[in-house]
Amino acid sequence: MRESGPGQWLDTPPYGVDDPAKFRDYFGRDPGPHWSGDEDDDWEGFSDTNENGIWDEGEPLNDDVGKDGLGPNHFNYSQPDEGEGDGE
Repeated sequence: MRESGPGQWLDTPPYGVDDPAKFRDYFGRDPGPHWSGDEDDDWEGFSDTNENGIWDEGEPLNDDVGKDGLGPNHFNYSQPDEGEGDGE
């Protein structure tokens, strides 16, 4: 469970990465824009399948599961929590 928010949006190369070559060697890809709270730049927000810019019930949440880290398909999920489906 994440205790802090998403952090800062890093959208300028090298995107908060000290050594892009080491990042590339380790992760197999170049760093890109991401929230500073996503240390390895692999967070994928909800899939906006109807392209209205907001999460709607039934759209995949992917990694945007909120503060508790649980999404609708987790057996301990009871209801949406703070941050779920907000794109951050």
